[in-house]
Amino acid sequence: MAINHLALPIEVSMGSYVYNEQDSQSEAKTQARAILSFPRGSRQESLDFGILDPTFQEMPIDVTDIANTLAFYAPDLDIEITQRPHLDGTETVNIRVALPFSDDVGEKVVS
Repeated sequence: MAINHLALPIEVSMGSYVYNEQDSQSEAKTQARAILSFPRGSRQESLDFGILDPTFQEMPIDVTDIANTLAFYAPDLDIEITQRPHLDGTETVNIRVALPFSDDVGEKVVS
């Protein structure tokens, strides 16, 4: 039986919550969204959880905190962060999240 986790953002479809299967690409995105959705210090049970709010940082945004936080709380994910400055002084930060593929895919297990 597959293990499922609530999708983020939380959705309801046909009267049921939407779930992501554990160890799927969609669950990897949900894991990163959960980590990035919380400002550091906002969770009483884990004050170090989350990221520093980059909203009012000077440009370019220092993505080191984002990268370090994702690496600490989701070490099983491949993370790629890119930044694109715009002429109006704003910046777009894209975060690509993926589960790495195992080297032993296709290996036959003999019992």
